[in-house]
Amino acid sequence: IHAGSNQAFTRWPLERFADVAARLARDAEVIWVDRAETAAAPLPPTVQRHTPASLRDLISLLASADLFLGNNSGPMHLANALALRGVVVTGPTDRGWDPYWFRERWTVLRHPTLPCVPCEWKEQFRLIRDCALTTDRLACLRHWTVDAVETACRRALAG
Repeated sequence: IHAGSNQAFTRWPLERFADVAARLARDAEVIWVDRAETAAAPLPPTVQRHTPASLRDLISLLASADLFLGNNSGPMHLANALALRGVVVTGPTDRGWDPYWFRERWTVLRHPTLPCVPCEWKEQFRLIRDCALTTDRLACLRHWTVDAVETACRRALAG
């Protein structure tokens, strides 16, 4: 599980990732990839924490995995390039940033109806730094429950 992302508004809530990690660790080996923004996650002792020392270390860790779970991020694209199965919780990200290769191995969880998604528009070259939906901030990410993400992970592992 790689719960990090450079932009805070592109991250599914950390405590939800931690809940999915705890649930999956009941019957599978779960490795949590720590970053500065994810190190405070309350994890049970059954979840292994790993802080990669280098990009090579991260790639080796990913290459040994059966499934990647995370946000739309650089490590997600590395996992995709390594032909892993994956589940990505994506919020405001444009579909052009979805996993490019091995699409049949990936589940992209994106809110189906919000008119503001994606809030980034590549055609306008706008760099978004925060959620533009002031009435229901980060609804695109909060839409996904722990149950829904756990189910998507178990389906991906079974497939």
